[in-house]
Amino acid sequence: MKIIHAMSLSMVLVLGAISCTATSDNILVEQSDDIGEAQEALTVCVAGSLAYCNDALEYWTGSLCCVENQPTCAAGSYAYCNDAKEHWTGSLCCVENQPTCAAGSYAYCNDAKEHWTGSSCCVENQPTCAAGSYAYCNDALEHWTGSSCCVENQPTCVAGSYAYCNDAKEHWTGSSCCVEASTCVAGSYAYCNDAKEHWTGSLCCVEASTCVAGSFASCNGAGKHWTGSLCCIE
Repeated sequence: MKIIHAMSLSMVLVLGAISCTATSDNILVEQSDDIGEAQEALTVCVAGSLAYCNDALEYWTGSLCCVENQPTCAAGSYAYCNDAKEHWTGSLCCVENQPTCAAGSYAYCNDAKEHWTGSSCCVENQPTCAAGSYAYCNDALEHWTGSSCCVENQPTCVAGSYAYCNDAKEHWTGSSCCVEASTCVAGSYAYCNDAKEHWTGSLCCVEASTCVAGSFASCNGAGKHWTGSLCCIE
């Protein structure tokens, strides 16, 4: 079974069921009933032309150009949209592997996971892009676009300082601390120090889903993390 998201209708598969929501996108998405397969084979269909929509991962529907391998499609130009993971539709540049496309420049958008479209820098692996500087945006998961620092794996980017944003799951961009944790809340350096807590210099980012009022004395069991102000629960 295929799920179609097109024009003014969006359909989403949720555990085998279909739910519909209105959208203004002019994009069509196809995916299979199998969730695992869908993650590998998601196809996006966007504006284009038959003359250009013709590479191995593109196909022309008669009105739209469909591109495979979970692309993000952004403004660009034919002259630059030409690396191995870029696909020019005739109107847009579609880049594989669910990149985030941000402002940047051709001169800097050139590492192995960056793709210059002619207008934007698209970075693979679902990064979060934040303000920063070239001088600091240089660890293994950071990518400088020329304007922004994009950090892989959808981190949460918050206020912090270089002096504290330095553990294995923290990434200093030059302006923000991007942490591979879901929740960043008030706390203190003295308490934000267990294996799933990360002090940014301003906030405590915790690998937990919910943070609530509590006390240090009570917030101490398995799956509980005291930030110095709140109790975060996995």
